[in-house]
Amino acid sequence: MVFRMLLTFALCLCGSSVMAQEAERDAEAISDVFDRGCGDDQGTDRCDPEVQQRMRGYYGLDTIESLAQAKVATYRTMLVDGYGADVAAIIFSRPPGQAPYVEVRAPSLTPADEQPLRAVISPEVWQRVQGLSANFDQKLASETDLEDGLMRLCLHGWFAVVEAVTVRSPSISIKYLEGDMDNERREITRPAATVRKDSEGACADGLAMPFAFALADEARRALAECSNLKLDDFRNSAMMLATCHWLRGDRLTAARAYEVVERLNRASRSSEEPDLSQLFVDYEGEDEARFTREVEGAFVTYSKLTATSPSDAVLEAVLYYMEDEEAEMPSHQARMTIQLYDYADDFRIFSWEISDREPFVPPVDPR
Repeated sequence: MVFRMLLTFALCLCGSSVMAQEAERDAEAISDVFDRGCGDDQGTDRCDPEVQQRMRGYYGLDTIESLAQAKVATYRTMLVDGYGADVAAIIFSRPPGQAPYVEVRAPSLTPADEQPLRAVISPEVWQRVQGLSANFDQKLASETDLEDGLMRLCLHGWFAVVEAVTVRSPSISIKYLEGDMDNERREITRPAATVRKDSEGACADGLAMPFAFALADEARRALAECSNLKLDDFRNSAMMLATCHWLRGDRLTAARAYEVVERLNRASRSSEEPDLSQLFVDYEGEDEARFTREVEGAFVTYSKLTATSPSDAVLEAVLYYMEDEEAEMPSHQARMTIQLYDYADDFRIFSWEISDREPFVPPVDPR
């Protein structure tokens, strides 16, 4: 209710009554999205079928109905973080005649060009996922009865779209002709695959979101390529999986080299003098001083980490430069390539190159 009042007030500070009426209608529509528990942090209606279809398009996913028609047993979720950004799609699947597997995909404008994380899973993991899915689409009383006079405050909640196809085992019946026990007729009845769905924000305290995060936890444990990442470096398993998907080449090795990215990011967030000691092959500190000097004044975004062998990795980054502190967008950018080597059981920076500055080009948002 507070959000509705503040938003309506802000939008009504317009010159004409027509604009004020349109603003009020927009505010009511956004408020309705949140009242239904469908809004992400940006106010997008994540329950809207067209919005969900766009989400599936970013991940290159078939509709759940087409999978049901093909009898592909499926348990999957598309996760949105607390700031309204698409994070990852996590899929547990068992097509007819194939072993069950887990797959993780990241949002992309060209999903066919991505390299999804994928691994065959054990029967025990598959059975566990099936068991966890039992009630995710059920509504709790606390979700449906909100007229209890309580004020609820929930900020930056995650959102999950969860879909499942359950393929039941066939039933076999044996019928005998009347009076002739030696003459039997066997029939197999294959029930139709059933589809279940739910769309839910973490603020709802329902059953879909815990199931979505349980899928993320199961996927993290099942994907050996991600095992060298440290869960403590991430908010949750979904964020860790999204980072693991971001790695390229030999992901098992790239995950070890990712500790360099973590240390560089922690140094950039620190209000104190950055501590980059033992991050360079050079122990004398000359490389550290030169690196710090050359990136000073730039906002650094690490765009790709590729392991080319069990001991070599290449980290790519973009350096953004602001014309002045008041500017909303950078004025220039440069590209940096960092060569990493496995040195004394840790990846360290061996060398780096920074390109000439060029005009800033806004990155493309897959949403």
